[in-house]
Order: sequence, then structure tokens, then C-alpha cells
Amino acid sequence: MARTSSDSIEKKAEPFLAEIERYLGELDSERGEYMAACKAIRERIKETYSEAEDADVNVVALKALVRRRKLEEKIGKLKTDLDMADLADYQLLVDAFGALGEASARRAGFAVDNGKVEKPKRSGGRRAKEGAGVDGVQLGEAIDTAEEHATH
Repeated sequence: MARTSSDSIEKKAEPFLAEIERYLGELDSERGEYMAACKAIRERIKETYSEAEDADVNVVALKALVRRRKLEEKIGKLKTDLDMADLADYQLLVDAFGALGEASARRAGFAVDNGKVEKPKRSGGRRAKEGAGVDGVQLGEAIDTAEEHATH
């Protein structure tokens, strides 16, 4: 049986193709508007950083804080995407491997007991001066502070 021109695949697909291409054109237009709006917002952010710099704010530190808060927000949302079974397994893994601060402390040789970080015992070799740390902060204190921030 020969196909007539009215039931050919090309004739059947043509209106769908036209509609899909029209939607793709709308998508491109929306994307362009979105990108223009984003560009304007990025420019305002850049101006705000410049104002902060003019006010003697350390912009590198400010940007780091902004990134950190954005990451903390993402970390906080991780649990909301999990169903009950996944959440239970997630919590088991966190308990087993610890929070990032605890895991880093363990890798550095510190003991972690019920969330309390203890300095590693040194055997021989040069001993660090008492009170030595980064910018006057004891390493244990820095780890405790990092863990506290990671859990909040």
C-alpha cells in the first residue's frame, strides 16, 4: 500500500517540529533576558565589593566569607533532599566518619573522643612550643571552632 502525501511521516511531524522550534526560540529569548538580569546583579555585587574596599574592609576575606556561607547553606540543604532511609544511612556515615573537622583532625593524627579533639602524643623529635598555633590560636581550638561552625 503506497503512502499518500497526507499521511507521510514528514507531514505528520511537521507541526510538532514547528512547535518545538518555536519553544526553543522562546527558551533562547528567556535565557537572554535571564543572562542580562544576572549581568546587572553581578555588576551590583562588584560595586558593593568596591564600596567595602573603600571602607577598608578586607575584600579577599569578605569574599571568602560569602563563599563559606553559600557552602554552609548548600550543606544544610543536603538532608532535605534525602528520604527517611537515606537520611538514616547518611547519619550513620557521618557518625562513622565524623564531620569534616573531625575527619581532618583524625587524618592529622589528633584523637577525637565524643567530639573532643586531643592533641597527638609526640614521641621524640622536636616538640612544638607550648602556646604555638596559627595566629596565636591553638590548633585544637581552631579545630573545635571549625567543627562548631560546620555543625551549625
